[in-house]
Amino acid sequence: MSAFWGMDPVQLRSHAGRLDAASADVERLASRLADAVHAASWTGPDAEQLRTGWTQLSAQRIETMRTELLALGDEARHEADQQDAASRAETGPAVPEPLSSPLAEVSDPAPKGLPAPRPWLPGPLAQFQRDAEHLGGILEEWATGERVPTIAEVVAASLVTSGSAGVGVYESVTGEDTALLDDRPGGVVDSVHTDPTPAQGPRTLQDLVVRNDALRMDNPTGATLAAGQIGIQEVHRSSGAEPAYIVQVPPTEGAGVFDVPGSYGGQGNSRGWGSNLRLVAGQHPAAMDDVRAAMEAAGVPPGAEVLIVGHSQGGIIANHLAADPTFNSPSGAAGTYDVTHTFAIGAPVQTVVPAQATTLSVNAHHGAGISADGVSGDLIAGLDLGGAQVDGGTLESPNRLEVPLPGYPVPSLHPLRVLEANHDSMGADGRADAGYSGSIDRAVSTDPTLSALQEELTGSYLGEGTQVASSHVVTVGRGEA
Repeated sequence: MSAFWGMDPVQLRSHAGRLDAASADVERLASRLADAVHAASWTGPDAEQLRTGWTQLSAQRIETMRTELLALGDEARHEADQQDAASRAETGPAVPEPLSSPLAEVSDPAPKGLPAPRPWLPGPLAQFQRDAEHLGGILEEWATGERVPTIAEVVAASLVTSGSAGVGVYESVTGEDTALLDDRPGGVVDSVHTDPTPAQGPRTLQDLVVRNDALRMDNPTGATLAAGQIGIQEVHRSSGAEPAYIVQVPPTEGAGVFDVPGSYGGQGNSRGWGSNLRLVAGQHPAAMDDVRAAMEAAGVPPGAEVLIVGHSQGGIIANHLAADPTFNSPSGAAGTYDVTHTFAIGAPVQTVVPAQATTLSVNAHHGAGISADGVSGDLIAGLDLGGAQVDGGTLESPNRLEVPLPGYPVPSLHPLRVLEANHDSMGADGRADAGYSGSIDRAVSTDPTLSALQEELTGSYLGEGTQVASSHVVTVGRGEA
């Protein structure tokens, strides 16, 4: 026993008290969420399905977390009692003072009759608490009539909260700190590559799509990525007015959808699949931090006029930033920018509207269709359920426009094959005449929304008379898990 460092019973009992308090916090959050779910003025089969789902999935999982925390507290007190008894019965050399970690073990196992010490971590509850409070806020706004959320927002927020509860239970029981659903802050800038050479600015909407695709990280294996890239161009306008800025946000990158936890918090690139879920849920995930940090690192001045371009998740990020009054504001305050336009392709963005009435948000997507040639449509873009709200209405705004485009038919009902043909920004081998790039090019002369958008951007961000004074590629992410 000479190499054993005993646990500190006082600190262990103190930790047991924190576990009890955490259990009480979980119970309080669960009660708040349940009250909001059942108080919402929504009737019908969909409403009952939501309430039943809450009881069967979220509520039960959260109750499991609460009881597990109480059990962990009881076990901690029991181990502290055993340690006291062992210390009183000890007749050998005095036990040294504990290390900075009260449960640290140097080499030998614990004395016979005592369980091996393990870490007791209250931290697993932090993410669950944030997610639960966000969901509670949505439901309370709905219950009080302050705001009617979209179905996609409520479902996504419920899934995130339920998942965080499960992760919290797992981490509390095992003592393992997993990166799953850990949306630690982003905005960690790794490098800024600047090309100061003046160049002709993009001429068309298609050029914006092509330049967005060029920023995607080369990752043919689908492995985790350490960071991502944000592109920023300073554009000098034909009018000679203050420069405008084009901010390019690429889509989901890195680990594949079935890589757990790689794509759900494990990689440094913030634009994993977990961020898609958090964005649709109306949260402000690390991927949004990355864009803010990239713009600051590239020297975009507060109050500058900005066009944000995004594909898929990049488009969701663009629209959520435009909907955030602490980002999209003409005030000129630090960290704010005047977002004049967002242009997205293949993005489920009908869950938010811009914070400024002067911001125009346009999203183009391949619409669903069945023809003699097969099935077409971008399934990802439809995850917002068309902006359907929980009261049967639709979230609409005059400055929030959707542009359905003819898709690419696939002679198969397999959803992945349909998605592969209809969601990419470019065609195979980078062909600009296929994917969304080709669709935008073909539609801009006939679709009134796209033609008007291209004309409106010309002279400020696009076309003759504009010049890119400098281009920046900012490598940014959230660091190691």
